[in-house]
Amino acid sequence: MSSLAEILCLAEAAGELDEPFPSKRRRYWVHPLNSSRESDMRFTTFFNEFKKYPEKFFDYYRMSILSFEELLEKVRPKITKEITHLRNPITAEERLTVTLRYHYHYACLSTKFKTNFKIHIECFSLF
Repeated sequence: MSSLAEILCLAEAAGELDEPFPSKRRRYWVHPLNSSRESDMRFTTFFNEFKKYPEKFFDYYRMSILSFEELLEKVRPKITKEITHLRNPITAEERLTVTLRYHYHYACLSTKFKTNFKIHIECFSLF
């Protein structure tokens, strides 16, 4: 046997020729923190309580409750995801809240993003 073949045999026996990068095993299909989201109804409770205080709602969303509901009704068909047997999607209200908060946060950080945000809102209003 050649020396290369011997080295390969010894490496195989020692388990050195297995996968070079073992795949990372996923621990959860849905993380327990996210799986309790529906049963805890955190967003629903937060949203319903927030709507009781219009001035706080305006500070958080930068729009009135009526404006939020009008915007939601316009975009609901586009942002609502299909319910599957695997999992339930987040609600349209929650999806819009995350989007608005994301845009508001990053719009305050950079002027370049402010320009992009204005363009995005104009495109968003076309729907």
